[in-house]
Amino acid sequence: MIIKKIINLLLFILFFLIFVIFFKFFNFNNFVVYSNDNDNNFINKGEESNFIIEPVLMFFSNSPEYVSNNGYLINGYISSFTPTLIYFYHVNKSEVYKELVIKFYNDKVNEVYIDGLFSSGSDYFKVGADINNKMLKNFTPNYVSFEKEYIIRIPFKPYELLSGFLWVFSNNGFNFESLVINNNDNINYRYLLKTDNKHVKGIFGTGRILTYLPENQDIIVGDIPLAGIEANMLLKGTYKVMYHFVVNKSVEIHFNPRGGPSRPAFVIYNEFSTSYFTQGKIYKEYTENKLTNKNYIKDFIVIPEGASYYPVRYLIK
Repeated sequence: MIIKKIINLLLFILFFLIFVIFFKFFNFNNFVVYSNDNDNNFINKGEESNFIIEPVLMFFSNSPEYVSNNGYLINGYISSFTPTLIYFYHVNKSEVYKELVIKFYNDKVNEVYIDGLFSSGSDYFKVGADINNKMLKNFTPNYVSFEKEYIIRIPFKPYELLSGFLWVFSNNGFNFESLVINNNDNINYRYLLKTDNKHVKGIFGTGRILTYLPENQDIIVGDIPLAGIEANMLLKGTYKVMYHFVVNKSVEIHFNPRGGPSRPAFVIYNEFSTSYFTQGKIYKEYTENKLTNKNYIKDFIVIPEGASYYPVRYLIK
């Protein structure tokens, strides 16, 4: 039994290393990114960030968006060797402190890499920015070994938004379920919370949309809703899809919200460094806002920002 466990662990580590090397070679080099609320570039000084395999599947939980009762939110099955996101966006519409509980389980010994971030508060744009900042620059997967069951509990304050995600990569397939309970309560709720018919719950594909820009043109993000593999409705704004634009020229970048108040989140790769930008300011609909001074840009990568209205338009000038 011990020998079998050791063999399984060695096989998992070998597969993970091969997978990382493959994605690292074919997608992009190691990089460091910085956060700033100004228009200045921050230059890579030789440091390197951790690497993560991009997810191919996402369980998205946003319905009911306003949670007052206790019960199940979303559940599913995470396949072996399939990088997966479990993403949440819910408001605690009650006066009671609650917890979001996520439980992984099967009847095996599991070697799992997990990373993610949860943020909460009354400033919904800040919560959205916290999550995107993590997705763009700070992945540090943690190794976890568990047998049969593994439980994560996240505090859920009254009248605040709780949003966040877990990235999961495992050698075994296992089930997961998520639910809302009262703080420090037992996990004993056996009914599914009813969807609100306004927000989304389901399973979606995710990944990277790669576009080459031979001429100056607008970049429109979030204009085509994402169809679900199994979902109650379309996911507007193609949430958590990475838009990757190859520019290869010296340009300025401007931001033009089209659907309502929005804030941008993006990464720039150039010939010298990687620059990360995030704007603290929330821009109004149909305003044109200069984000960067003119400089050489090789790759421009964007992820839709939580609480922003889509579509939005990035102008390359």
